This record gives sequence, C-alpha cells and structure tokens, in this order.
Amino acid sequence: MVIGLLALTSIPTVTGIALGCSEQRKANKQQDDGKRMAKFYTDVDCLYEDEASDEIHGKRAVLRDSKVFIDEISSSNRKKEGHAGQSFFFNYPEPDHMKDLKRGLGLVSTIQDNPPVLNWLYADKETHEVKYGNRTQSCDHVPAPWDWRDEETTIVLEKRRGFFAVREEDGAWAVYLDLDGDDLQGVLGAKGKGNSLAVPIRLKRTLVEIAEPEKNGGS
Repeated sequence: MVIGLLALTSIPTVTGIALGCSEQRKANKQQDDGKRMAKFYTDVDCLYEDEASDEIHGKRAVLRDSKVFIDEISSSNRKKEGHAGQSFFFNYPEPDHMKDLKRGLGLVSTIQDNPPVLNWLYADKETHEVKYGNRTQSCDHVPAPWDWRDEETTIVLEKRRGFFAVREEDGAWAVYLDLDGDDLQGVLGAKGKGNSLAVPIRLKRTLVEIAEPEKNGGS
C-alpha cells in the first residue's frame, strides 16, 4: 500500500517535469526556427590556397540566368549583372505526389529586389549545378535538406560540404555540388568539360544585418 501511495503522489511531479520539458522543447524550437529564418548572404571560402583561389576566395554567391555564380561582393565590381541573394531556411513544401519524401529544410533566396521574388535553391541531379527556381522546377532535383554546420556558419545540402567552384567557358565561376563523391569528374566529363577547373569551396553564412553595406547601393 505504501508503494502504491508513493507512486500516486509522484504522478504530479512526473507530469510537471514532462510538461516543463515539453514547453522547453517548444521554446527551443521557436528560437531555432527564428534563427534559421534570419536572412544571410552566401559567401565563399576556398579550402586550399592556389592560383585559382585568388579569383573566388572571399567572394559572394550571385544569382543570374537560373544558376548560382561567384562574383564580387560589391555590385559595381561584378563582371556581369547579378543578384546577391538574401537567403533563409524554411521547410520545403513537397508537392502532393512527393509528400512521402519529407526532405526537410529548403533554402529560400531572393532573386530580385523590385518587385521582390523568392525562389528555392537546389542542386540539379543531372548536371550537379546549384540553381534556383520555383517548386515545380526544383522538386525533381535536390532541393533539401539544407542545413548549417560549424556553429551555424557553414551551409550544407544533404549533409554534404562538397561544393565546388567550376570555371565556365566564359571565365565565370559557377557553384556545383559533388553528388557522386568523385570531385565532379564524372559529370564534368559527361558534359565534355573534363578539363574545366574545379575548386573545392565552403559556402558560409554572412548575416544581412551584420554584413558590410554594398557600395553604390547595389544588391
């Protein structure tokens, strides 16, 4: 009987702890969701120092022509006109026929300022290029899960850090994701670009509110 009474008197305590833990988890999730929705620019670090790294280290991801390129932070110094997207994490809305995938966090980015338009960033499953588009354009490729690592500074897709900068025929640097784990040799060879220069890079978050302001009012 004593054991039974002890068990009954402990129920409110256990229930209180469970409710407290539940509320704390909700608070932590709300705080985490808020942090993930903070807007940021995507900047580039080279993993190794070489001649090519001088062209891309410390530069910024710029959106144009449905792809993600690497160019100068200041719009006035860019080789071609492009938009430095302001991005944030948000749950990817799977279309009805793909609801079972539940791929998780997507990466939303502005693609222009006036009028403001948002798109999803994704890796093309055929070409491995990092691109941007609407849900219809992105859903059949790799639009999620995006996330962060290294104390919220490094951007990853499918838990991969394997991003590369690839020099295109016109000299521009485009962002690719190594989906096959072969340093892009297979996909570049299949496209007849086996001799293209591919440089491993890290994509990092630079929060908009603490980023250095653009010169000349560029975006």
